[in-house]
Amino acid sequence: MKIVVILPCREEFLAFEILKSLVKHGAEIYCSSLEIIKNMLILSNQGLEIGIENLEKCKICNDFEIVEHSKDADLIFALGSRYNSASYSNCGNKFFLLDEINRPEKTIFIDGSEWTASGWKNSYQEKCIKEGVKKNFYRGEPWIDNFMRDRARWYFKRETYLQDYQQYGIIPLPYPNRIEDNKKLNTKKTRKYDLLVSFGQIQTGLRSEIVSASELIAKRFKVLNSFTDNNNFFSNIVNSYAVVDAWGAGNCNVRSQMVQINSIALIRQKWEILCPYPFIDGENIIEYANIQEYKEKCDHYLSNKELLIEIGNKGFEHSMNFHISEKRLEYIFAVIDGGFNLKENFGSSSYNF
Repeated sequence: MKIVVILPCREEFLAFEILKSLVKHGAEIYCSSLEIIKNMLILSNQGLEIGIENLEKCKICNDFEIVEHSKDADLIFALGSRYNSASYSNCGNKFFLLDEINRPEKTIFIDGSEWTASGWKNSYQEKCIKEGVKKNFYRGEPWIDNFMRDRARWYFKRETYLQDYQQYGIIPLPYPNRIEDNKKLNTKKTRKYDLLVSFGQIQTGLRSEIVSASELIAKRFKVLNSFTDNNNFFSNIVNSYAVVDAWGAGNCNVRSQMVQINSIALIRQKWEILCPYPFIDGENIIEYANIQEYKEKCDHYLSNKELLIEIGNKGFEHSMNFHISEKRLEYIFAVIDGGFNLKENFGSSSYNF
């Protein structure tokens, strides 16, 4: 399979995982400006193994070569990232080549944005955070990347709400579980903490309320309620029976994936975005919609360590079967080929796929 990849102006988790999965899939990949992205990935993931070496197999091309290879490519992947600034009209870098390539029927856009289509907060969202307003302000306008909606038949988005799918034909593509994040730290049956609460910031979702509620939960259970860096975070994850997550700049974030890929029970704020092959509350994940439900479920599950271990193991199994990066790519191909029935899974859409 011959694939041309249009890279974004900066590194982005979802974009990198899709590119890496294309390499593992055995595709012949032609792209440009790869060294810039690789350097950004190295700088932002110091000390972590994330599979950057896979990108050595990509063929680096100039603009003319990209356009030429696009003429007989099986697919064009446009990998999105946050714009250079909120005033930009698209992801920048080589995205201007899409007009010269002009093959929208073969173009797949991967939108990993949060807050707005540009990845930057709008003024209303800034105001909500500043004033501590707790409401759903995540789907900020402009939300759909209209530049790419016009240039890609297949538009996959990390944060896809039902109305996005119904009105614009946006296809859900939440963050995958990165296999390299399985640290193989030999999780023990007896662990140091009942619950790990570790947020980098507490301005979004139910995070501040979770931190406060967890102080009370700590009177009955062993709770580590403190932010730690990535390396210590992994060590604390596998030393815990359960880890809590809440919305960050979007409903889905990397924390959830770090937990589940290490076979630990995840207690997660219930998503409002769509997800293919969803997890099931009480079976392979624990979900809460409000603080009262969070406290009640902590009281129940933290008292049942064997059940938490079972949920953690089933969460890992479900992740490996449907949610690791390679499975995300299989899902993309299945959507395109008709093997994944969008209507059966997400309902009807006014968009003509």
